Amino acid sequence: MRDAVILVHVCLGALALASAVTAVGARTLLPRPRLHALAGRAFTLAMVGIFVTALVIVSFAFNGFLALVALFSVYLALSGFLIARNRQPRATRWQKVLSAAALCVAVLMLGSGGLGLVTGDELAVVLLAFGTLMGVLAAQECWYWATASLSGPARVAAHLSRMLGGTIALTAVAGQRMFGTVLRRVDRIAVVACLCGLVLVAASAGHSGPPPPRSTAVDLILLGSLLMLGLLTLVLRRGSRAWPLAIVAGLGFGGAALAVRAAFVQGGLDPSMLLSQPATYLVIGFWAVGLVSWSTALSRGAVASMTALLIVTEVLVPGFVG
Repeated sequence: MRDAVILVHVCLGALALASAVTAVGARTLLPRPRLHALAGRAFTLAMVGIFVTALVIVSFAFNGFLALVALFSVYLALSGFLIARNRQPRATRWQKVLSAAALCVAVLMLGSGGLGLVTGDELAVVLLAFGTLMGVLAAQECWYWATASLSGPARVAAHLSRMLGGTIALTAVAGQRMFGTVLRRVDRIAVVACLCGLVLVAASAGHSGPPPPRSTAVDLILLGSLLMLGLLTLVLRRGSRAWPLAIVAGLGFGGAALAVRAAFVQGGLDPSMLLSQPATYLVIGFWAVGLVSWSTALSRGAVASMTALLIVTEVLVPGFVG
């Protein structure tokens, strides 16, 4: 029975990863809002299934870290899904229930972690980290619900940070289950650190002004960046290191996000106007560079570490550039 549950667990993990990629692509490259929403539902359902099967697997052979990752991942997925579904600044009943439950679990984690420090439990630091992170997120949500202030860019950032955070945790577990990789202490710290960074990104979101006017200089800068990343990809593929390729992949996907912003069409998304803009084709170029670099990095390095580098680069660099 344990093998059957692990097989279902792995299949759900593959479905969640495929749904996450589809959701991102349907939102940034196509764009297809309906496909994005459908992929988001599939991702959330898969994450719930992963959580349930993880509990069954843990009951056969206890692994405290993976249990915490599964719990935190399903919280992030459900929170991000509910935020996406509710476009109003006031919380729904389910959002209030989820935030309250997350606060209670965070308190239990912090208490268990504090007790573990006294007794010398090696899981104590992880409990304190996850408890603090979940508590911060839940408290942030409660503040949003109390002030009815979750709207606009803040809502989008909160949704993305939770979904991306769930993806990082998912790949860490998938790497161990599917490829037999060992999650070292540094890998566990990296997962928690990435999640903390995404929380800071969400907390820094604010109201954005009108989009800047179109500029040929922006297209030329993006084109130069694409050519440079393409050259780096060719050079790094000849080497043996994985982490530089993961960073280049993050820069590629981040560049695609910047190109999407540069391809803004005043007055709507008319396909004929989109096809006449250089930035539209730059999106495809950045995406191709990211995909090639990412696939090569995964073939050489650990899934968890490579995903952490990819997501951090993909989120932070476009954020700094604007």
